[in-house]
Amino acid sequence: MSSTTTHAYKGLEEPDTNNSTWFDPDEQSINENWDSGDWWDASSGFRFQKKSVWWTYLEQLNQGVRNGKYTNGAYWTYRDNVDLIHNVSDQIGTTSVQSERAKEVYFYVHHKDRIDGTRKDATAVAVVAYIIEYDDNDKRRFEPQWKSDSGETVAETLSELFNVDARLIISIYGKVRHYVRLADSFGKLPTFDSQNMDRRGLDIEPDFDDPEQHIKS
Repeated sequence: MSSTTTHAYKGLEEPDTNNSTWFDPDEQSINENWDSGDWWDASSGFRFQKKSVWWTYLEQLNQGVRNGKYTNGAYWTYRDNVDLIHNVSDQIGTTSVQSERAKEVYFYVHHKDRIDGTRKDATAVAVVAYIIEYDDNDKRRFEPQWKSDSGETVAETLSELFNVDARLIISIYGKVRHYVRLADSFGKLPTFDSQNMDRRGLDIEPDFDDPEQHIKS
């Protein structure tokens, strides 16, 4: 049988975004292999002059984070949303399990056919509040209109903490509850990382606005 018919990528019609290039895990990182003054001896019109920046750039291409000189917009939007959920979860105070559930719910409801066209930070706050309120193992009350002994509602407390209108938190919370209840069950919510973005994490993010890191013409 010929190698053509047995090749793993026979019939491949779309770009391979599986980050399949193998890197020896025992190798040092880019920063450990090259110091800040390590440059190519001769200039080139196709690569970054600084070695660490060039190899970082190639790794980003391999990860699918960049496509030539363009960044993967979907990836960065995804990372921005994940960071938002983590930040809100950390400030309110959640367990790692609650934070992961908040990500699932956020990416489920933050959709053009569900909750769209509103401040995503308000959606994140409402989602985390919902996760805590409906967690049987968490005794805290986080229904937005529930009042503490001081007379302040949860929505008002969250409004002060995140600079989001309390009425907006109440409104989005109701929508979150509605759409999650429409799902068959919590465990059947669509996978929040449907495009496998999470596995493309970056350890090094070079500053491409730095003139020293631009490809020389």
